[in-house]
Amino acid sequence: MVDVSVEQSGDDPAVMRVKLQAPSWEFNFRAHLSQLGQLRSIRQADWTSRRSLQIGDVAGVPVHWCINKDDTATALIGSDDEAWDIAFVIPVDTIDRLVVEAADFLPPPDPPAVLPGTAGDLLIELPSPRQRDGTAEWRKLPAADPET
Repeated sequence: MVDVSVEQSGDDPAVMRVKLQAPSWEFNFRAHLSQLGQLRSIRQADWTSRRSLQIGDVAGVPVHWCINKDDTATALIGSDDEAWDIAFVIPVDTIDRLVVEAADFLPPPDPPAVLPGTAGDLLIELPSPRQRDGTAEWRKLPAADPET
């Protein structure tokens, strides 16, 4: 089992300090929240296809991530994903937990904006043949019936 800890770095509220800790090793790195969200696609970062994700850094050195065939991921610390200096093999479920913990630091979504039109109505732009000449067509759609 690998413990996951995510906290704000203090310098910038969107930069996280991440600690992954197993009984025999500890891996600390920093990454922006938007980068940590990219770890959701770790399963597509297949090293055998020469795909990796560059997410975060350790003392200014980039961290590259890739998936392995045995349900683990590897963090490669080095100048690039082929010339790295140290690597950690981590269960992919640890990466999933890291993404969930990082999401807790995202700001709450903005409340829905009031759209133009009468209360409860929605104006949407629909593609139409007239758009080819740079114009747009707007159609008013009634609001959904709250009873349904």
